Amino acid sequence: MACIESAYGQSSLASKYHNYFGMKTGSAWKGAYVELKTKEEYVKGKLTTITAKFRVYNNMADGVKGVFDFLSAKRYENLKGAATVEYFAKMVKADGYATSSTYTNNIINVVKTLNLTVWDKMVKDEAQEKVEIPKDSELDFALEEVAQWVIKGFFGNGNDRKDRIYRAVQNKVNEIVRRNA
Repeated sequence: MACIESAYGQSSLASKYHNYFGMKTGSAWKGAYVELKTKEEYVKGKLTTITAKFRVYNNMADGVKGVFDFLSAKRYENLKGAATVEYFAKMVKADGYATSSTYTNNIINVVKTLNLTVWDKMVKDEAQEKVEIPKDSELDFALEEVAQWVIKGFFGNGNDRKDRIYRAVQNKVNEIVRRNA
C-alpha cells in the first residue's frame, strides 16, 4: 500500500509529512494535518480532483506505525488474520480505504512484482516452530529502498546514520519480541 500511496516514497505527502499510506484525517484524528489536492474515483473510470486533509507524522517510524493504528479501527476488523495478499487487498478496498477501481489489482501487482511475500517466510511457523530467513538475494528489493533513503539523507550521515539505522532495527526487534512474549 505504501508503494502505491506514496509513489514509492516520492510524493510530497510521504517525503515531507511522513504519511506513506495516504491516510486522510477523518473525524477521530486529533493530530496535525495538511490539505492537499488528490484524485478520487467515485465513478468508475472518472477521476475527480478534490482537496482533502491528510494526516501528518513527525517521522518515518510514526508514519509507518500510523497505518497500523488506522487499520485497527473497527471498520477494518476483517483484515485481522488476512492469510493472503489477495484477500487483504480485496477487503481493504471493500472497506473503503481507496476509491480507485484498480486498487485491489494494484496492491497485488506490487506485491508480486517486488516479491514482497518473501517477508512471509519470516513469520513463525507455528507447526514447525522455526523461522525461515530469506536469502540475501531475496532481500535486495528492501535493501534498495533503504539505500535510496540513505542517499536522500533520511538517516543523517556517518556514525549517526549507522547508529540510527541500527537503533531503528533493534527497536523493531524488541517490539516484536515483547508483542510475541
